Amino acid sequence: MILLLFGLITYGQTKQGYIDFDKVIQTLPDYALGQKQLETKTRQLQDSLNAIVTEYQVFLQNGLPHNIRLDSTDKALFENRMRTMEKKIDDFQQFSQAEITKESETIETALKDFVVKELEQYCVENYIVSVVYKKAILYCSDCSDFTDDFIDFLKRKK
Repeated sequence: MILLLFGLITYGQTKQGYIDFDKVIQTLPDYALGQKQLETKTRQLQDSLNAIVTEYQVFLQNGLPHNIRLDSTDKALFENRMRTMEKKIDDFQQFSQAEITKESETIETALKDFVVKELEQYCVENYIVSVVYKKAILYCSDCSDFTDDFIDFLKRKK
């Protein structure tokens, strides 16, 4: 058994290498669709935030007359309303960031799952024993870059 494994490695029957995952992902049609989806979601959230900020700005402009002195109760009510609106803006910004992150992770996970499934088939068809992501390599002797071949493989499958 050991001689068989040693013989396969010695005679080049098995291959090992890496792929540039980011480059592969960027060539997929679903990547472009995902980016457009993220841009649309970002624009929608930005429009909503702009509406909240505009409401806050209008409140600041119209809420405190310049020539009238407010008593402490009115001043406290004004400041409380102002803090409430500021908190609403902060909360919405945090919500927006979480939504964009969640959407981005969903898209990335779907793309990664697709690449992994296709990479398994590519490795079987090309007698490749080991493939790692380029960013994960610290040192590799005699490693091949399968990125371009894998991208061609994906294009042929369409």
